[in-house]
Amino acid sequence: MGLQLTLDSLLRRFSKRPPPVLVTPAPENAVVAVEACPVVGPTPFDLERTGDRDTAELLRVFEQLNAQWFLNSVQVQVRWGRASSRRSGRRRQRSIRLGSYVFEDRVIRMHPVLKNAWVPDFFVAYVLFHEMLHVAEPPIRSKGRILYHHAQFKSRERAYPDYKRARVWERQNIERLLGGW
Repeated sequence: MGLQLTLDSLLRRFSKRPPPVLVTPAPENAVVAVEACPVVGPTPFDLERTGDRDTAELLRVFEQLNAQWFLNSVQVQVRWGRASSRRSGRRRQRSIRLGSYVFEDRVIRMHPVLKNAWVPDFFVAYVLFHEMLHVAEPPIRSKGRILYHHAQFKSRERAYPDYKRARVWERQNIERLLGGW
């Protein structure tokens, strides 16, 4: 059973700013049906994996997240980043950027380590969701600083059903992510 919400109430609920893309305004009393999102339990991204991910699979996850969480308002390109060449003798990597959003180009890039079959689907979906939030919740300026992960951003991120599970998995597997591809 879905909730009945107006477009205006959805925008007020999720953002104090106008949406990042142009949307044809609905009539004043229009009603939008929104299915209630589960807060616990398995998500559509709990799949048994037999091989590495491809670009088509990444785009399917993007489309599903965009429809479910952003009312299809996130209009960007999504692609895998390039694998860096590993030189022998190079020091061990100490950090990793799993995803990035380039505002000027409107491109989300996902780190190629996330293509691996040993990385769970729910984690890849979470990283992609996080990057999509950068489109929906643009940076704000506060006290002379630019805040990319401001309070509204963090609130929406924590509302994602797999947020805690993904963060735990990341902490438990950071060494493998850093060196394992």
